[in-house]
Amino acid sequence: GAVVLRGCAGSAALAWAAEPDQMIKSGSRCLTVAGAATAAGSKVTLAGCRGTAGQIWHLAGGPIGGQLVNPHAGLCLSVPADRSALGTRLALGYCVTADPGTSWRIS
Repeated sequence: GAVVLRGCAGSAALAWAAEPDQMIKSGSRCLTVAGAATAAGSKVTLAGCRGTAGQIWHLAGGPIGGQLVNPHAGLCLSVPADRSALGTRLALGYCVTADPGTSWRIS
């Protein structure tokens, strides 16, 4: 399924876990670059966890917030055009430290 911006309600369905295997999980599914694409603008989905190149993410920056980098693509999880509208679909984007669309709070 598509990965989109949602309001923070504290529900289990909105919880993500960064795992030691470098995958980001929500329940039994993982944050995945669709088709292991490597271009900016490529969509990010939830898919079965298989440890593929499109499912490996590194945290850069921090310690509280930072960027989620897909090393296969060399790009970051991003909110296209820094939109804040609920339902905005996430995609790969260029990793720019000062860009709020690629900055995530990790807690």
